[in-house]
Amino acid sequence: MARYALTVSYNGIRYSGFAKQKNLPTVQGILEESLQKIYGLPIRIKYASRTDAGAHALGQVISYDVKKGPEIDKIPDALNGLLPDDIRIISAREVSRDFSPSKDAKLKLYRYIVYEGKNLKPFLRGLCLFSRTRLDVDRMNSACRVLCGKHDFSSVVVKRDQKENTELSLERAGVMRCDSFPIDGEMRKPSFGDFVVFELEAQRFLYKMVRSICGLLIEVGERKLSVIDVVSIIRGEKKWRVRVLPPDGLYLVRINYGENLCFMR
Repeated sequence: MARYALTVSYNGIRYSGFAKQKNLPTVQGILEESLQKIYGLPIRIKYASRTDAGAHALGQVISYDVKKGPEIDKIPDALNGLLPDDIRIISAREVSRDFSPSKDAKLKLYRYIVYEGKNLKPFLRGLCLFSRTRLDVDRMNSACRVLCGKHDFSSVVVKRDQKENTELSLERAGVMRCDSFPIDGEMRKPSFGDFVVFELEAQRFLYKMVRSICGLLIEVGERKLSVIDVVSIIRGEKKWRVRVLPPDGLYLVRINYGENLCFMR
């Protein structure tokens, strides 16, 4: 029995999230259907991150177990020949039998994209959030410095489970402008362009946490909140009505498993 790990990129516009759901189109469902065609038996995959309906990925990581089948280097082309154009296999490799895409993840990098142009380009629909307000990037980056580190994030997220541990460490957060659509794995140099890009990195995230933190940062950028307000909110001293942004602009960029196992686009 071998365990294979694949890096997957997808446009989530027409899917009800990554995780399989009954009678709904999902990325996991499409992947498992395609794998079954290759191996001739049902394949159940495990995944690193359960992205929401409408959210996208540049570097989702999945794994599955098989006894025999095509050589690992033939898997990407074989799968891509069966998958729809909005789901692509970027790479494949054999991993140890105890590898877990979710539990072994050291860091997950998410990106949220906002477009501030006067008119939203039709081809960007579903791929970013359209804002008519010019956001103050410097103010938002000051708020990012407040949010980084270990905190109880219960005051800035939608609570799904009262018993969930809401204390975690946000390793990195930042905001920058770009001239063109920042779909690449690595960010371009900052500019004065119309695309505003948020990046958050942590070992784990709470339910809809990336979208709610970006919502908080946008209110800072709109000057509805100050950086001092963010300090008070994160400490639980000031109430804030959680603003969860739409999934359109959300991208899972990459999963880092440490020096010995790193998945890149």
